[in-house]
Amino acid sequence: MTKPNDMNLPALRGRVSSLRGKDFIAPLASIRRSRGGFTPTLTGGVLSAQQIKIGVISTYPMQGEKHAKIGAVAAYTKDLVTSLPDKNGIRIYANRLDGKSAVYEEDGLSVVRCWDKGGLYVFQIFRHLRKDRPKIVHIHHEFFLYGGIVSALAFPVMLFLISCLGIKRIVTIHGVIPLKYVNRSFVQENRVNINPLLARLGFFVLTNAIVRFTDITIVHEKLFADSIRDEYKCHSAEVAVVHIGVDRKITELKPEDAKQRLNLAGKKVLLFFGYLTGYKGIELLIDAFVLLNKEEHDYYLIIAGAEHPRMAGNADYRQYIEGLRSSARKISPDRIVFTGFVKEEDVPVYYLAADVSVFPYTVGMASSSAMAFAIAYGRPFLVSERLRGVIEFEEMIFTHKPDALKQKIQEFFSRQGLRETIENYSFRLQKERMWPDIGKQTWQVYQRLL
Repeated sequence: MTKPNDMNLPALRGRVSSLRGKDFIAPLASIRRSRGGFTPTLTGGVLSAQQIKIGVISTYPMQGEKHAKIGAVAAYTKDLVTSLPDKNGIRIYANRLDGKSAVYEEDGLSVVRCWDKGGLYVFQIFRHLRKDRPKIVHIHHEFFLYGGIVSALAFPVMLFLISCLGIKRIVTIHGVIPLKYVNRSFVQENRVNINPLLARLGFFVLTNAIVRFTDITIVHEKLFADSIRDEYKCHSAEVAVVHIGVDRKITELKPEDAKQRLNLAGKKVLLFFGYLTGYKGIELLIDAFVLLNKEEHDYYLIIAGAEHPRMAGNADYRQYIEGLRSSARKISPDRIVFTGFVKEEDVPVYYLAADVSVFPYTVGMASSSAMAFAIAYGRPFLVSERLRGVIEFEEMIFTHKPDALKQKIQEFFSRQGLRETIENYSFRLQKERMWPDIGKQTWQVYQRLL
């Protein structure tokens, strides 16, 4: 009998075609490329093209993982699709990992790893959609989710090609950039080497094209829906607001025990959590910590996050990261701690050890997955005024200045009852945004097109 690694591609294709011809619905062998040839990977319940109703296009975590190193959208997508009330007929068209294609079933969903970041992703995805012909596709979008500038420009082209197949299109825009904040500081913070005026024009044209080639656009906050209609002039667009979901995180770990594990017992602990990017205002948080440090010496700042995968190889970005670390070392090498990427099992330790999380963002262009974690754990947090509209509770909002943030932090620790009030607000958001409810809301959007 021929061994799998001795079989050539035509032979494998012939066998798969034969199985399809007999409407074979038992567990199939999906083909995965390796250096030694093609290795079948046994998976159960792989969908045939006739069974696919909904396609989901996004980055996606490695099999068996959720808290992904490849970006927050990947983790979000997995949380969302596993929360849908009906998983029958859903296929995820995901990014290939290490250049390897794969087909498998996970969490009752069909996953096809079939595209690479770069300009060709459009045609790689289109080829699969032309074969499968789902009734609708739900595509996740960030400007650089599929590669660089060329890939961003190609996204509307993909929507047009999908429309030519007669497939309905839903796009979740994870970042709606407020045009009034697209200035020289913005392009520098995001390592976009382009004139701010051209960047503003580019965002306007691309966002318009995306919305106009989409049947329904999903955003995470009303603030972003208003921006699409008003700033981007898409007045007739059908826009649905579906919040980022949260899981209520139940853990036996107590805050005092979490602090003990980090050797921070009895300390006032501030937390920044998330990828280290310029628009998140980490410099402002460090500057505010300097002011706190002049008056009190029991504050500790944990900067828990990795370098952003899109910019990790950028020389200017490397200089920015080193600048942050250098500033922290000069201020207090013991009381400002950079953790790097936090493993999934360690996430609760940091959120529970922190008295308060801080989100000093310079631009409110997306809901924060890190904020969703704080809500999931029912932990208090503070946000800059640039996130007003995402967060409506004024007691949690500070003006985007170091002294204002310092005063807000001091007020949080000194004002009686404020911590409990903010925690109650966090729990209220938690009840409103549980993943099962978000899954149902998303499913209702699908039903409008099915």
